[in-house]
Amino acid sequence: MSHIADPFSGAIPISRAYKPRPAVRRIAENRANDAGGHAARKDYVDPRLIAAEQAKRRIARENVHASRLDPTDARRIMACRVYESLQGGRSAILRPRDRHRLIDLGRSMGLRPFDANLVIAVVQDAARQGEAPTAASPDASLKIVRTPQPQPTSWSVVLSIALAIALGTLMGVVGILWMRGG
Repeated sequence: MSHIADPFSGAIPISRAYKPRPAVRRIAENRANDAGGHAARKDYVDPRLIAAEQAKRRIARENVHASRLDPTDARRIMACRVYESLQGGRSAILRPRDRHRLIDLGRSMGLRPFDANLVIAVVQDAARQGEAPTAASPDASLKIVRTPQPQPTSWSVVLSIALAIALGTLMGVVGILWMRGG
């Protein structure tokens, strides 16, 4: 059985050891040839290279995971609705009536009209390249669109109007009392 030399505890059987990619092994061999001594052995792999390679793989997995949009995200929902409204296959044609309806939908989900149009453009571009919005690639493109802002609830609007009316009435009463002198 072949072994990888470990400078701290001796040889580790390759079956239990980390098997680095060829590029990492070449780097290790070049460094070993330059260093001389125990590192000049062909089967020596620097543990720091192994740790760095494993860290790169973990970071790459996390980046892919973080780039995905939540299925309930307004940008993703908007992208699916746009894709359903496209006509003409890879031509990705969107009728003006459908575009206005989609922009209104985006506005109701908290997207600005500019952001809704940007989602439409991203989905049209992806459709012209043969991709559906369920693929991973449009998610990254949709991340450039600003996060939707929550719309005020109807109660907050009603409360704001009631407060404005009450404040106006109070100011009117204070103005009348002031004009009467008392």
